[in-house]
Amino acid sequence: MIPKPYARPSRRFVLLLWLLCVPLTVFARDVLEGIDVSPPGATPQVLIHFSTAVQYITHSPPDHGQEIQVRLRTLGLTGSQEDLVLAQRNEILQWTPTERIPLYEVRFEPDVAGQARLLVRFRRPVHYRNLRLSADARTLLIDLVPPAAAQAAPKPGPAAARPAHRPSLPAGRYVINLASSTRPFDLRAAARRIPVEKHILYTTQVTIEGKLWYRLRLGFFASRAQAKAVLPRLASFYPRAWVARVPREEKRHAVEQTRAAARPGGTRPPRHREYLVVHRPDLPPLPPERIRRMMSEADTALAKGNYRRAAQLYTALVERGTPEAGKTALEKLGLARERLGQLAQAKALYEQYLDQYPNDPGARRVRQRLLGIVTARAKPRARLGRKRGAREPWEFFGGIAQYYRRDISVPDSGSTTVTQSMLINDLDVTARKRGERLDYRFRFTGGYDHDFLNNGKGSRTRVSSLYLDLTDASTTYSLRAGRQTRSTGGVFGRFDGLLATWRWQPRLRLNGVFGSPVQRSRDGVDTHRHFYGISLDMGTFLDRIDTVLYYIEQHAYGILDRRAAGGEIRYLDPKRSLLTSVDYDLSYRLLNTFFLIGNLQLADGSTINATVDIRRNPLLTTSNALQGQTTTDLSVLSGQLGGEDALRQVALDRTSLTRNFTLGLTHPLDAHYQINTDITVSNTSATATSAGVQGIPATGNQYFLNVQLIGSSLLKEGDIGILGVRYADTSSSRTLSLTADSRYPISRQWRINPRARLDYRDNQNDGSTQWTLAPTLRVDYRMKRNVEFELEVGSEWSSRRFSSTTTRDSAYFFTLGYRADF
Repeated sequence: MIPKPYARPSRRFVLLLWLLCVPLTVFARDVLEGIDVSPPGATPQVLIHFSTAVQYITHSPPDHGQEIQVRLRTLGLTGSQEDLVLAQRNEILQWTPTERIPLYEVRFEPDVAGQARLLVRFRRPVHYRNLRLSADARTLLIDLVPPAAAQAAPKPGPAAARPAHRPSLPAGRYVINLASSTRPFDLRAAARRIPVEKHILYTTQVTIEGKLWYRLRLGFFASRAQAKAVLPRLASFYPRAWVARVPREEKRHAVEQTRAAARPGGTRPPRHREYLVVHRPDLPPLPPERIRRMMSEADTALAKGNYRRAAQLYTALVERGTPEAGKTALEKLGLARERLGQLAQAKALYEQYLDQYPNDPGARRVRQRLLGIVTARAKPRARLGRKRGAREPWEFFGGIAQYYRRDISVPDSGSTTVTQSMLINDLDVTARKRGERLDYRFRFTGGYDHDFLNNGKGSRTRVSSLYLDLTDASTTYSLRAGRQTRSTGGVFGRFDGLLATWRWQPRLRLNGVFGSPVQRSRDGVDTHRHFYGISLDMGTFLDRIDTVLYYIEQHAYGILDRRAAGGEIRYLDPKRSLLTSVDYDLSYRLLNTFFLIGNLQLADGSTINATVDIRRNPLLTTSNALQGQTTTDLSVLSGQLGGEDALRQVALDRTSLTRNFTLGLTHPLDAHYQINTDITVSNTSATATSAGVQGIPATGNQYFLNVQLIGSSLLKEGDIGILGVRYADTSSSRTLSLTADSRYPISRQWRINPRARLDYRDNQNDGSTQWTLAPTLRVDYRMKRNVEFELEVGSEWSSRRFSSTTTRDSAYFFTLGYRADF
């Protein structure tokens, strides 16, 4: 949400103290990590961050609506898909809507099919495009179309059977720069000189040392060699032509310019952004050792406050360095200009970075800095005159929520029982301060569940996250301390501790981590278990590949609990993505986890996705031996069993091996309908009987088939309807499920969501058959821009037939509450 300066400390602190004293809790934030939006001046964009890797399956509606429903598959924090299915926790993140980005809520809802749906809600209908995952599969990016551009876009006629596909960008990233001039080029005259049937002839603008230059370019080529092969044929007209590699933003500009010229009366192409500093292929490139020395000198100058010298060096690196060095130098050049008080230039440089590297891991950091500049410039003029060294105010933002949940069970005997009566609350607070040398960020999500039942689960306090981030101004170092979540570098979940990062080369980042694992958000600090690890992030290479290597070691009660090494390889391009991860236990000499997530987009708009997930369940640690035991002390259990060798064998006996293989396809049928199907094969090995704990037999192969028909804007703009069929053939039963899910916006304030599920189950263990009907209705009412009320009611009726008798059970529930941000 848009941060607001902390202008009235007394009232805000009273509010925060009251919130911390009121019993509050949080749905465990195991998947949703946070939200970012692009700052004013950049392309409107929503970024949704996850604490673990996810796989995109499909989304609906295709390109416009007030609510986007995204289907995802996630491996969960511990890597087990069962975690997602069994938890059944809805997660909610709030945001303050603006006219430019009217986002107000992101909701994560686990699905019984081992998938999840992500609901991205806006205050008004929006147009969007380029919905995609980041290279590390931990951020979902959604580009919004500005209202003026959306209204100008042609709408399909009523006779259209299916919408015309948005023309894709041409293949290849290499172009021939034919000529450069301080005067505009005549494209029509240039086209008569060269054959352009198979290529695009276009112009760009760039500012070099304060002077505006026009460039005439011919694209696009798959490789530098292909482009160079064409140069001899152009030499008579353009003897000084040279080959360049361009970002996707320039390709998009070239296509838009060509379309504009092709329209009736279209003679003036859209204006391309003018950059303050660009790579200069006309200058001799710097040697690698010189680049390294200049980058080191520039970083030192930036850290010591010699911003003018740093700006000079970073400018030279952008103009004459390698692409990777230029990318790093461009970001830091913006930072140096910002520290010099040259906010207009810093803003332009940050916007240039986001134009050229929108999906780079550093883009999130740059967006935050750009947002800080825009926010600062929007303050009263008197504040802009603040002297260097003056204290910047803290910025506070967040949200609160409170729900009451009541569950009633009515078994066949007729005795009604209240199984849950609980007040569920949620508090999420973020504080941020931008200093001269350091940027600070504080995050808290946590609270308290109040159980009204004497025989219920009990009231409990939860802390999902509580940490402080410190980042130095040069973005070379960062430190995060407190309760946090991590799903890379060998850490799989929540922990209390420290995470330190040092970027000593543009493509190399060293991370160190130390802490104690946290099993549940209601747990305190575990003083008996601790781990430490180191990881190396490398990339991006070839604009597509990133890698991670790590080593980690964990001890519990003085006994080696886990010693592992592993890594990740990530590949991302516009049509395909691949993420693979391996964790190998060096102590047990066994593969702990291996998973692979792949997506492929076809020319007709279809998407193929595949998942291979092989892992020990639970994650292999010596602490697994504690399952089924009366003691929680690993050293005590070791003594009871006769030593660590016996203890480690029991840990292996408690650990199974699970294999999941999933293949899915999403295919658009027309402007309103799409079909989604996937099949999963899963099996889990047996566990052995030992140490007084009964083993669990193997499951054998289990099969799951899902088919969904998804429709959008059927009765009213922004509505969504889903019909689904699921078949599960497991070792204990065969189940056929029919589902119906609809989301209908009655008005801008009211929205209803009726759902229903009908199951037929054939139980293998006792020969019984069972019918289950579960209808649910949720109603949302938005009273103000930042306050929303929600009511959800539902029931479940089941009839189970045995050979000689039939039992009928029912259950009911309702949830009532509100959410508000500040």
